[in-house]
Amino acid sequence: MQSKIRIGVVDDHQLFRKGLIELLTSLDNMDVVFESSGGADTLARIEQVDMDVLLLDLKMPDVDGIEVFKALRDNHYDCKVIVLSMHDETQLLNYLMNEGVHGYLYKNSEWEEVMHCIEEVYTHGRYFAPEQLNRFFQSNSPHGQVPSFQKEAFTSRECEIMYYIASGLTTVEIADKLYLSKRTIEGHRQRMMDKLDVKNTAELVAMVIKGKYCTEKWSEMGFVPIDF
Repeated sequence: MQSKIRIGVVDDHQLFRKGLIELLTSLDNMDVVFESSGGADTLARIEQVDMDVLLLDLKMPDVDGIEVFKALRDNHYDCKVIVLSMHDETQLLNYLMNEGVHGYLYKNSEWEEVMHCIEEVYTHGRYFAPEQLNRFFQSNSPHGQVPSFQKEAFTSRECEIMYYIASGLTTVEIADKLYLSKRTIEGHRQRMMDKLDVKNTAELVAMVIKGKYCTEKWSEMGFVPIDF
């Protein structure tokens, strides 16, 4: 059984990279198995390494983090990617979330936030801070408002699945919990996305919670309220 989260760190600033690696390796549940100072070197070597989570610098002088992520994604490299950046622009965050990155950390984040993000991405497949999801939702809805939609359009089963999605469970974990197939869960999720006309899971979660589309059904089911 794997006992530690296998982590890669890619950053062209040596002092930052080495400091981050030192902190990560001091933890009992994390192990740094890959490091690189650039995008080109990362792409040349990464397929030789098995890792769970890659901390990837956004701005690098040769091949930037966006291109590295897209190459890994398009080649189906099985690793979750958390982007590291000093940039706080909403447009950039939205772009990366739409492209499918699994997490986004500011380089001035508190150490506890870094650990939490890595553990959540490893365990549940993605993690974005509530403030990031709020901004994503606000900027992807006209005037920051939830579009007109009938709350009762979501079935009880859809709301149940939506609750587990919003709680961070993976498709496989939800399927196991509800004794359904992975394909069935994916079908429900796609229908919910179609109903709200959203493009990805992050936007779906933000839209449902902000619009309180499942609040009543969650209460009836005895679920703890979710609020960003």
